[in-house]
Amino acid sequence: MTWDFRIDEAATGKRLAQTVVAGPPQWIGTEIAYALEAQAEGGTMVRFDHTGFAEIDDMFREVTMGWAGMFARLKEYVETGTPVPYFTL
Repeated sequence: MTWDFRIDEAATGKRLAQTVVAGPPQWIGTEIAYALEAQAEGGTMVRFDHTGFAEIDDMFREVTMGWAGMFARLKEYVETGTPVPYFTL
């Protein structure tokens, strides 16, 4: 299976929005967006959305938990500098 995305918006250092055009059937047509927001106290807030699922089913639940796990690993990497593969638990 291939995972193909169409870039709908790309603002360097600010926002990336894309639409899934190939992948698991439940993902096709969904939208994934990342937005970066500088914080007054320092640092950057990463806002993430994966929207447009036709129904809240097992795939939706799996995707939600999967993204949560990936972002937890990304946070660990940013804080420690040590990359940890997502799929090895």
